[in-house]
Amino acid sequence: MLPMRSQSIARFVSKSFRNVSQASCSVPLTDPIESGVSSRYPRPSSQEVKISKLENGIRVASIDNGGSVSKLAISLQSGSRYESVTNQGISQLVKNAAFMANKDRSALRTVREMQDIGGSLECSTSREAITRQASFLRNKLVNAMQIMASAFNGPLFYNWELSEVKKMCRMENATYAANENAVNLELLHKAAFRNGIGCSLYCNDLLIGKFSAHQLENFAQNNYNGEQLVIVGVDVNHDDLMTYARELFGSLPQSQPIKTAPQKYYGGEAQTFTGVGLTYASLVAEGAGLFHKDLPTLLVLQKVLGSGPYIKWGSNTVSSRLNKAALAVSDTPFIINALNLSYSDCGLFGFNVIASPSSIHKVLKSGVAQVSNIAKGNISVVDLERAKNQAKASIMMVAENKNDLLDDIVTQVMYSNSYISPKVASAKIDAVTIDNLIQVSKKVFSGKPTLAVTGNTSNPPYLDELFS
Repeated sequence: MLPMRSQSIARFVSKSFRNVSQASCSVPLTDPIESGVSSRYPRPSSQEVKISKLENGIRVASIDNGGSVSKLAISLQSGSRYESVTNQGISQLVKNAAFMANKDRSALRTVREMQDIGGSLECSTSREAITRQASFLRNKLVNAMQIMASAFNGPLFYNWELSEVKKMCRMENATYAANENAVNLELLHKAAFRNGIGCSLYCNDLLIGKFSAHQLENFAQNNYNGEQLVIVGVDVNHDDLMTYARELFGSLPQSQPIKTAPQKYYGGEAQTFTGVGLTYASLVAEGAGLFHKDLPTLLVLQKVLGSGPYIKWGSNTVSSRLNKAALAVSDTPFIINALNLSYSDCGLFGFNVIASPSSIHKVLKSGVAQVSNIAKGNISVVDLERAKNQAKASIMMVAENKNDLLDDIVTQVMYSNSYISPKVASAKIDAVTIDNLIQVSKKVFSGKPTLAVTGNTSNPPYLDELFS
């Protein structure tokens, strides 16, 4: 039991909170917010992506939504697609060496200075780009750009730091090897494209130790020119971004970008035993690139087939044709989702499956049958409208997430020098018709498909069996 004095204090505090609560509830929700409670940085009247180009070819883009925390990305066209036979996997090492010592700063100083401005750094690599990103307080743009510029302009690649980089690569490889979905996806790209986009994001453990600092420096410098560089900011002032970009990157010489051959799709099948248990399989055909006219239709088709659960619990069979069909033929647990991967000039479309070895054949064949049914016109207006709404929602969600928005702007500006807003992209989704879906569905497996199988391959499926 509380002492008398404590009971009095407790009653006073309780009464005070009750009065505050009553006062708050008495204010109608239609009343404006009190003056002085607005954001420190007023929301700009126009929230559009602005794109400019420096004299040396660097493209600079930004959008300002008035946020207090800014994001900055500096991206180079130098992913695994740009590797050769002699340096396959080197992109992974360059990524992990992104913020090591340079001519202006040690790795420790880079970290300390970024912490001082309330920021963070990261670097990621894709099949077509290596991107350095920074998050920081809005009024620290110049500090963040100075740190990022020094990492680009003068990397030193010390041998003792390279040893740490190689350790990080081996740790990433161990994590990757334990992820069956990632292993399957890498095998799928290799079987579908062979080279270019088919090159792995991960360096072979046997090759990691053979790369020298000189090789990393050559790869970084060969891809470092104005025409291949994109600088993008979210919640930054465009004029400020242009000023700092010109000051810090203006001396970068302009030269012809390294051009890769148009990516060719081959198709085929590949399998690798990676462990007992479940079988992981991806069955795809040639899809559409990021700027292909069929991409909106494929996005809708992906939603028609079913691209993942929309509720936390349940079988997801109501809105997924793939799940509904697989449930009718499989007596063991499974997962099946439509897959749509798009790159600058190519893509893959199909579905991936996780099932027991005894059910994998039946589940895959049920997926093929669903694509065939749509090609025959077996789709209703209700299904079409639901899928279009889901596709539009996924597009609109990009603008709601700062990280996704940053990646979207980087990708579009890098490969098209322009930006299609979510609103415009949604209008293209609205234009998709049932006839469009039928025509695209007919194309999906009309050519040579690709099948990648990992996990338990004791009873693997083969293409001739699935399409017999």
